[in-house]
Amino acid sequence: MKSKFRHVALFGKYHTMVTGAALESSRRVLDDVAQFVSRIGAEVVMEKGTSEHLGLNLYPTLTMAEIGKQCDLGLV
Repeated sequence: MKSKFRHVALFGKYHTMVTGAALESSRRVLDDVAQFVSRIGAEVVMEKGTSEHLGLNLYPTLTMAEIGKQCDLGLV
């Protein structure tokens, strides 16, 4: 399956998350989504605050303004 979107930004709702197991679960889910998006041929970036809060630094990060200018799709 090939994606129609070329540049996808991922956002986590980290402002409402708790620590511990919930944080780890959120990290795993977001990483799974990022891997899926990569497999279908789109470039993945993380929203900067999401990356910092979750410790997901395997992906490039962009600010909200940069995402608005560069990305085709945003997933929360």
